[in-house]
Amino acid sequence: MSHPLLSLVTRLLDCGSAGPAKPVVDQLVKNLCEITGVELHPALFLDEGASITANGKAVSPTTAAQCAEDVERTRIFMQGVYTALQQKIAVSTVEPVRVLYAGTGPFALLLVPLLPLFSGQPVRITLLDIHAESLEFLQRLLVALQLDNSELIEGIVCADACNWQAPHNYDLIISETM
Repeated sequence: MSHPLLSLVTRLLDCGSAGPAKPVVDQLVKNLCEITGVELHPALFLDEGASITANGKAVSPTTAAQCAEDVERTRIFMQGVYTALQQKIAVSTVEPVRVLYAGTGPFALLLVPLLPLFSGQPVRITLLDIHAESLEFLQRLLVALQLDNSELIEGIVCADACNWQAPHNYDLIISETM
């Protein structure tokens, strides 16, 4: 894959602290916004896209996207997800390694930008978010990364993660829900 996001992701995986990571994360977020069409800081932002559920508040797609700007959060969690997925693949006796990402927001930041590094690996991803708008933005990213028809993506689900019934067990769960 020759997409510019790949070089940013590989650079971020090598960053050991926030200082060197900041320009990389800033450019990554800028590129994600350009690809998806997410307006990260609208002039008038009232967070009207949030949803109140029986289990609490699900932040809006915009608020979810803004989390990407937290350099240390982005760096450490992406590195952790990358390492965890590598470890699961290395020790898996059952293929494929199934991953659930609940609360993807518009970027599925902690996993989707990493997926080109796992092309051809026995990994199947289910992406889940409560907001259809987030999944529409995410679909644009999948298309840009040429992952929209990839065997890596097992499913894209619009549902409340607190009520969703999984069709099978998962080997790794990434949850950006609280």
